[in-house]
Amino acid sequence: MKYLFCLILLSYLSFYPNESNNTFNFIKERKEIIDRELNYLNKEEKILAISIIAPELSQFSHIFNEIEMRTLYVIYLNSGKSDFSVGYFQMKPNFIETMEQYIKRYKFLKRKYIDLMPSGTKREKRRFRLNKLSDFESQLRYLSLFIDICKLKSKNLYFKDNLEELKYWATLYNSGLELSPSEVIRQQEKKQFPKFLKKFNYSSVSVEFYHELKKNGW
Repeated sequence: MKYLFCLILLSYLSFYPNESNNTFNFIKERKEIIDRELNYLNKEEKILAISIIAPELSQFSHIFNEIEMRTLYVIYLNSGKSDFSVGYFQMKPNFIETMEQYIKRYKFLKRKYIDLMPSGTKREKRRFRLNKLSDFESQLRYLSLFIDICKLKSKNLYFKDNLEELKYWATLYNSGLELSPSEVIRQQEKKQFPKFLKKFNYSSVSVEFYHELKKNGW
């Protein structure tokens, strides 16, 4: 029994109880918006999608986000340097730029997500992305796009169950959409989330949120 108790204490949800509870409340309060903006996904895919971004939601800080945006907004507009995260889901502009390439490449994605394609000068496109990333509903649209891209990238891979699939997709989200399968496996062995205090593997944290969401009827 003591051993089991230690395992519980070592989980992300138990180590960060306030952050985790706030995340579940946030998701519950916005369920209608989430269902609407993730309408291209089936029920199970929606749960996977929310589980993937839940760790970022749990560590989101309005204060730090505002500071980062004010500091780096102009830098990105002028230079395109985009190694910073924006919004509740902490997506990076270069992550968005990568997903735009998939929209250009696949006609079915273009039909579904043409509203996420910027136009104009490089500066105007950068402003478009930042504005989208600052809007919760648009972040959900990007999340829906990400899931569709993951389905494309992993269509020839074998997953023994939904949890293995979730871990793979969560790793792509956190560590890089263009990772190879072998690189994904290596990343799943690393504990780098969050940046401060006790660290966990991002994909394993997503699995914890998944179990809790399923238990509560998602």
